[in-house]
This record gives sequence, structure tokens and C-alpha cells, in this order.
Amino acid sequence: MAAAANVGIRQAAERWLGVAAGQQVLSLTVVLAATGGAVLLACLALALLGQTQARPFTILRRLTVVAFLLASAAALLAYLGWLPGVPTVSYETMLALVGMNAVTAVCCVAFLTTIPRAVRRVGGF
Repeated sequence: MAAAANVGIRQAAERWLGVAAGQQVLSLTVVLAATGGAVLLACLALALLGQTQARPFTILRRLTVVAFLLASAAALLAYLGWLPGVPTVSYETMLALVGMNAVTAVCCVAFLTTIPRAVRRVGGF
């Protein structure tokens, strides 16, 4: 779901915001790999939190906010030209990247935190 939404944001940015189509940062391969990697990390984080924490969904939501802020900071640094090896991106491209980060974060939280949790019964009555 997140990958399809991010590809849609990429297409919308090219059509309506005037983002250049040949940018390396917005290539289809990079968008799909980054989205898939983010979703995989969110799933692994939830699995680990589910085994070690009493409130894994709350912690996952907080971790997702931190990851969103870090990813958006990377987009801002690319806009400012402060990331080595990454060409400077336009303001419209930065907006598209931040939008993709937001959609990925919302999809991860929306889908992963609605999973029913197994109830552990402790001995007793």
C-alpha cells in the first residue's frame, strides 16, 4: 500500500509540481527500495518490541515519528546540498520526498498497530 502511494506521489510531483522525471532520488527503483526497506524495518521493530515490551504499539508509534523526522531531515539536507554524493534537489522534490516519508509512516502505523495481539494467560483463576 505504501509503495503504491509513494509511486503515485512521485507521478503527481512530476505532473503537477514540475519535478524533473530523471532524478536519481525519485527513480522508481529508489522509491520502491526505500519504501520496502522502511516497511521491513517497521515489521522487524514491531516483532522485537512485541517480545520485549509491555506496550509495543505505543513504542512503535514513537519510533515511527522519530524515523519520519530523521528521513525528513535527510530530505532537507539534500535540498540544502549538504549530503555528500547526493545532488542538490529542488524545493518541489523535497516536498515530494517528505510526502513519501509521511505516507510510509502513516501506512506502517495504520496497518501494523491494528494487528490483534495475542493474549497471554497467566496461571491463576
